[in-house]
Amino acid sequence: MSLAALLLAAALTPQEDACRAALELAYDGSTGTALARFAEAQSERPEPLCRYLELLARAWAIEQSGNGPSRDDDFHRRVDALVALADQRLAADPHDGRARFLRGAGQGLHSRLYLLRWQRRPAARAAARLREDLLLVPQGDALWAEAQFGLGLYDYYADVLPRLFKLVRFLLGLPGGDRARGLQTLETAREQALLHRTEVQAQLFDIYVYHEGRDDDALREALDLRRRYPGNPL
Repeated sequence: MSLAALLLAAALTPQEDACRAALELAYDGSTGTALARFAEAQSERPEPLCRYLELLARAWAIEQSGNGPSRDDDFHRRVDALVALADQRLAADPHDGRARFLRGAGQGLHSRLYLLRWQRRPAARAAARLREDLLLVPQGDALWAEAQFGLGLYDYYADVLPRLFKLVRFLLGLPGGDRARGLQTLETAREQALLHRTEVQAQLFDIYVYHEGRDDDALREALDLRRRYPGNPL
């Protein structure tokens, strides 16, 4: 485990660590059990980071189900509630790094689902808000390495997405990306992130296969994910 991951693990409360363990269950294919564990961990006092990790589990379940958008509205409402909570904390303390991370990460969840439905404009707007907040997470913050996952994704895909999406980016005045920098950031996040390691690996698998032609590296990620999550048939 990297130093950044060790520092974050030490900073997590027992409740937040229980939520991290619940997310691992979702990755292993036990989404129902994972959601029950999230509810149990938050029964007395919901924690913002726990809410975010639960939303990651829900996003994963939506993506892997292959079903239509029947759960999208509920998902976006849950994300909006998380973002509103982060807004409240930032109003009280504009230097709250954790709140800044959660607000940016919430926008990343919005963008993720919009992209799944190929809704380019709202996806681009949410991605720009993600970038704006995550850039302000201070490097000394325990969640800084986690923020690099979102920043790496923005940098990479803002540079490699198809021409139509680049046209949308231009029309909306969105910041450009950098393919090489984004990929390097993601590969660093793979080694340093604690909460997002699995998300990074899944994204790197897609990038290596569909955009970089690095099949051996894609296989490495697939084999490691299979080793860590034998209960997930996908």
